[in-house]
Amino acid sequence: MSTQLDYSVTVATEYHIEQKSQKVVTDYFDSVEVNFKQKLIIFLLAFGLFFDFMDTTNFSIVTPFLVKTWNITLDQVGYINASFFIGMFLGGILGGYLANHFGRKPIILGSIFLFSVASVCNGFSNGYLSFLILRLFTGIGSASLIVVANLYLAEILPNKSRGRWLSLVFGLGFLAVPLISIINKYIAVNGDDAWRILYFLGGLGIVAFALGLVYIKESPRWLVTKERVSEAESIIKNLTGYEADLSGKTNKSATKVSVIEVIKEIFKKNHIRKTGVLMSIFWLGYPSYLTLIYWLPVLFSQKGFSLEDTNNFSVFFAVSLSIAPYFAALISDWGGRKWVIVALYALAALFAVIYGQLETKTIIFIFASLLLFAVQSVTPITSTYLTELYPTHLRSSAVGFIYSISRLFVAFVQLLIAKIIAGYGQIGVFIYLGFTFIVPAILVAIWGIKTSGQSLEAIEGNEIQSSN
Repeated sequence: MSTQLDYSVTVATEYHIEQKSQKVVTDYFDSVEVNFKQKLIIFLLAFGLFFDFMDTTNFSIVTPFLVKTWNITLDQVGYINASFFIGMFLGGILGGYLANHFGRKPIILGSIFLFSVASVCNGFSNGYLSFLILRLFTGIGSASLIVVANLYLAEILPNKSRGRWLSLVFGLGFLAVPLISIINKYIAVNGDDAWRILYFLGGLGIVAFALGLVYIKESPRWLVTKERVSEAESIIKNLTGYEADLSGKTNKSATKVSVIEVIKEIFKKNHIRKTGVLMSIFWLGYPSYLTLIYWLPVLFSQKGFSLEDTNNFSVFFAVSLSIAPYFAALISDWGGRKWVIVALYALAALFAVIYGQLETKTIIFIFASLLLFAVQSVTPITSTYLTELYPTHLRSSAVGFIYSISRLFVAFVQLLIAKIIAGYGQIGVFIYLGFTFIVPAILVAIWGIKTSGQSLEAIEGNEIQSSN
C-alpha cells in the first residue's frame, strides 16, 4: 500500500513539473502567482524604503539638538528643509529620466546607495553648510527611489494583486516613522551629539543595496522597450520558473525620449485626461496629505489643550498612520482602484470639514483618526494608480515629473497654510483641505479609469474614457 502511495505521489509530482515546464508565459507576470523570488524583491524594496522614510523623518527629530548645539536660526532650519525639498524635486525628475534610459534596477540601487551614504555623512557633519548640502543629496536619493521603486514593482507584479503589494511595501516602509520616535527616546538622553546615531542608522539602507545587487532583476517590460526581448524572457524564467515568449509584445519606443518630449506627450489628447486626474491627486490631494502630517499636532496644541492631551493626540496620530496602509492593501484592488480612490478622498473631504468645526477633545480625537486614516489609506493606492496610467516608454519620466512637481506644491502649501491660519483660523485651513480632497474625488469619478485586474498593456491600449 505504501509503495503504491509513493508511486502515486511521484507521478503527481512529475506531472506538475512537466506541466510547469510546458507552460509558456506571454503576458509578463499576469498569469502567474507572486512567488518567493518576487516576494524577496518586494521585501528588499520595503527594507530600502524603511530606511528612506527613517532618514526623511530624522530631521524633524534632530532639529532641536542642532538649534542648541550649532546655534542655527529658524531661518537656517527653513533653508535645510528647502534644500531637502529641492533635492526631492530633482530626484524625481532625474530618477524617472535615468530609469527610462539605463533601466530600473541601476537607478533603484543607485538611489538607495546615495541616500544611505548621504545619511551617514549627515551623521559626521560638523556644521550648517555641510549638513544643508547633504540634505540636498539625501532628497535626490529619496525621491528617486520612491518614483522608480513604485513603477518597477508595478511592472513585475501580476495585475490581480499589484495594488495590494504596493500598499504593503508602503506600510512596511512607513513603520520607520513611529519606530524612529521610539528609538530617539533612548538616544536623546545620551548627550547633545547623540542625534548622529539616528543618521548612522539611516545608513543601514546600504544592506538593501548590497542584497539588491544579487536579487533585484531588471524590469522585463523596460527591456522589451529597448529591444532586449531575450533578456526579458530570461528574467521571467528566472523569477517564475516558466518559459516566456514575448515576441508578440510591441515595442513603442526603443529610442531615447527626453523629459521635455515626455511632458509634451502626456499633455496630448490621448493622455490629457489621465494627466489631469493625476495632477488633481498629486498636486492638490497629496500636498494636503503631507500638510496634515506636518501641521495637525501643532493645530491641535493651539486649541488650548494640555501637554498630556497633545501627547495622547500624537499616539492616536501615529496609530492611524501606521495601520492605514494595511487597510489599503485589503481594498486597493477593489472597484477597479478608481472607486476606492473616489470614496477615500470624498470621506477625507467630509472628515476635514467636520474636524475644523470641532472643539470637544474626544470628538476631535475620533475625527482626527478618521481623517488621517482616510488620507493615509488613499496615498499608497494613488501611488499605484500613478504607475499604471502611462505606457512603459513614458512611464518612468512621466511618473517622475508628476511626483517632482508635487514636492514643489508641498513646499508652497506650507506657506499658504500659515496665511490661511492668520486670515481665517483653523476652520479656514480645514475647509481648504476639504476642497483639495473633494476635487480629485470628483475628477477621478468623471475621468478616471479602472486599472486593477488589467495588465499594464491593456490599460495602455484602452481609449481614454470614464469607466463606470
